[in-house]
Amino acid sequence: MGLATHLGYRMHPMSAVAELDQLLRSLEPVRHPGSYVFASLHHGQSIDSSQIVACIREREGMSVVVHSDVARQQGLAPLFVCAWITLNVHSDLQAVGLTAAFSSALGAAGIACNVVAGGFHDHVFVPLQQADAAMDVLRCLQRQALVGGHENPLAETMTVSMLATSDAARYRALMLEAYAQAPDAFTSTPQERAAVPESWWIRRIADPNGMSVVFGAFQGQDLVGAVALEFSDKPKTRHKAHLIGMYVQPVARGTGAARELVVAAMAYLAGRPDIAVVVLTVTEGNTAATRLYRAAGFEVFGTEPMAILTPDGFKAKVHMWCRIGAAPGSLRLDADPGRTATHAP
Repeated sequence: MGLATHLGYRMHPMSAVAELDQLLRSLEPVRHPGSYVFASLHHGQSIDSSQIVACIREREGMSVVVHSDVARQQGLAPLFVCAWITLNVHSDLQAVGLTAAFSSALGAAGIACNVVAGGFHDHVFVPLQQADAAMDVLRCLQRQALVGGHENPLAETMTVSMLATSDAARYRALMLEAYAQAPDAFTSTPQERAAVPESWWIRRIADPNGMSVVFGAFQGQDLVGAVALEFSDKPKTRHKAHLIGMYVQPVARGTGAARELVVAAMAYLAGRPDIAVVVLTVTEGNTAATRLYRAAGFEVFGTEPMAILTPDGFKAKVHMWCRIGAAPGSLRLDADPGRTATHAP
């Protein structure tokens, strides 16, 4: 059985689709097994064309996309290690808006993508460690189109509330996913947090000394998003809160969950006369998160270079603050509330 047949491609003649809503409704993302790499061929170097997924000739040389095993066998240095996702809809090469729709959705989730258009399908290459999250985003995009419009159908039944100790297991699972899916956003790793005892998670949710609280976004009984507030017991910093650990699962993005989590946190702080200011950090380049927090009244006051070391190298952290009482009563409607923010720790 050929790869195309195995992946469910329609092998009979198809009419290309050009209308955006129909393209989105028929997206049908499929991930190819294994990992792939972008690599550049050295001058005079050749490779069997049957081993090449995609290629383009540039002034500097030939760039190719091949399976990771092929790259190792050929001694090719990987420029980008990725997962290969095919959008199974037969897209017209002159269609307008499809690439912008899915690349914007992926970008809002903090997922980089490189797109190659074939004669029948669009092919999306995303960072290998974010492959599952990318599939969730693309499936969500298709579901939104199927129900009509671009609003996530989960929005109508989304609720936000403060977490209790009984939510500890669900909160732990959600955050371990966050650390794995958004390594650039958090200062902690999945391995670090997986090793801490259950008491650590319970203390973050309901610290007996009142040093932290967590708000969760629920879809039914499922915890799909969370944000935490941490406080200080030091006399000189008791007036300050830290907003940390923001994460919303890809399936729940587009529901306004990130916005409602921030609203809940800020409303809680407004009822704390001992808290005068709240601060947070965002990884530089996370424009969706920055936009969300600006809408809540936060302002940037500095950028810390080389703040964290990620698989892609050093990243800077943007520091933001908001004076309690100076924040707007609600987030502006133009704040792109349907996208999630993710940040440390």
